[in-house]
Amino acid sequence: MSNILIVEDESLVAIRIENFLKKEGYHILDTIFESENVYKRAIEEDVDLILMDINLKDSKDDHSGIDLARMIREQSNVPIIFLTGYIRKSVMRKAIDVGNSTFLNKPWRELELLSQIEKYIGWYHHTRLDEEFTFDNERLELKRDEEIVNLNKRELELLKFFIDNKNKIMTNEVIEHSVWDDHVITDSTRIALISKLRKKLNGKFIVTSRGLGYIFKI
Repeated sequence: MSNILIVEDESLVAIRIENFLKKEGYHILDTIFESENVYKRAIEEDVDLILMDINLKDSKDDHSGIDLARMIREQSNVPIIFLTGYIRKSVMRKAIDVGNSTFLNKPWRELELLSQIEKYIGWYHHTRLDEEFTFDNERLELKRDEEIVNLNKRELELLKFFIDNKNKIMTNEVIEHSVWDDHVITDSTRIALISKLRKKLNGKFIVTSRGLGYIFKI
């Protein structure tokens, strides 16, 4: 499981981030409100990602988050996502120059934050399909508004196949081979399974490409 370190001196913002990410299934290693000990924690502990406020008010340097990141970068290439209210290009350039980093402007949007986290720490825990549906990759569970959607074995295999190959045309032959292995099935069997899964997804994501197959659009 991925470990996220939050460094944010605005307690309400920090708690909002922490609660949101925990709800999404991420593990928060710690939430730090002051810059002290951030470097030590980032270097000595198993950290997969740091969410770093650029402007930490307990420091005399307005851009202390960037300075902390530079120090960390001397010992670790851990991904860093800067959270900032700044819009000056010079500040953004300094953040990007840290390497293996990006930034989000406050107020950030939840899906935007999740997208950046997934970009840097990969397919660790979940895939956000949209604001309604989430797929838990560790537990192999589909959730709709935090409620588990019951899927049988074939439906689960098909969904996972679609997510692994999202936004690409998958031919009927490839789908059959991936879900049923080398077993011979009829067109009606394949169509029925896709129809059942589509219904459980409220008609979303699965798009028919006539004469070719299907695209799982997210």
